[in-house]
Amino acid sequence: MSTDLFRLTDRWSVNTSNADLKVRSSDGVEFDLHRTVLAVHTGAFPGPEIGTSGEVIELTERANVLRICFDFMYPKRHPDLDDIDDFDLLAAVAEAVGKYQIFSAINTCNTRLRLAYNLLALMPSHRRLAYVPFFPNQILVFAIKHDHRKLMEEAVPYIALSTSFTSAIRLISSSSALVAMSQYRDAWTAVFKSAIKHIRSLRSSSDSCHCHSLATANSKQYKGSPQDAICYACNCLLLTWVSHLEDIESVPILNATVQDACDKGTTTIPRMGCCSVNATGKPDSKCFHLVEVARLCQKIIRKIPPFSTFVNNKR
Repeated sequence: MSTDLFRLTDRWSVNTSNADLKVRSSDGVEFDLHRTVLAVHTGAFPGPEIGTSGEVIELTERANVLRICFDFMYPKRHPDLDDIDDFDLLAAVAEAVGKYQIFSAINTCNTRLRLAYNLLALMPSHRRLAYVPFFPNQILVFAIKHDHRKLMEEAVPYIALSTSFTSAIRLISSSSALVAMSQYRDAWTAVFKSAIKHIRSLRSSSDSCHCHSLATANSKQYKGSPQDAICYACNCLLLTWVSHLEDIESVPILNATVQDACDKGTTTIPRMGCCSVNATGKPDSKCFHLVEVARLCQKIIRKIPPFSTFVNNKR
């Protein structure tokens, strides 16, 4: 649905015969409202500083934003935010709802933002899905500003490891949230550091470190325990795999990649394989060293607390 459907005339579909409050949007549209209705359904509008002498109250929001907000306050069918195809409008409504504490709309706005976020996370190649663009930085800033914990948890995993991390933290004014963001990111980068440390601790072997029984006659068999040593080919595979993890920009994709390595002992990195060979005598990408490192990463990941825990520790 186009945002044209949310543009207003000077008339509003509410009985204004006994209205005692008049407000004007930033683009000049006036609304006749009822102070008692607003007082019941909001926590911050109208404030005590707003008089009753009949003067027009100037608001900073545009008319299409205020119309949706006011529709949530009156005893009528509430707007369906699924019909909004403009993220800027959706974000502006959510911001106004938080600003004026419109209780009947808070959960609806948060759910709409989370739904758009989750759907696009499943299809990251699409810039639009369910008619809502994907803006993690703005969603996170909104969630932190209005202390919406679930929304924070939805947004942070797509920012903490991304190249947009620096630009995201520049938008955050809360010092405690900035510290929490940095600590959360450090917790994830520690996964990569631990993996590299483990790989470098393995003893080097000039032989293949785990050949299959069907290896070709020319292949040398390593006789020791698989955990005792690692050959050059497998070492390169592991370091390349960890480097690949560092390039992943979202926590869900990182988790899926680590889980896949735990389950299959394989990697999708082109032209990278370990020293083992399969039943046909051809190189096989399965590597128990990879499984070991992946399980180490997974163990550390499972100990990383939710982002809200980092925020709570700073308050």
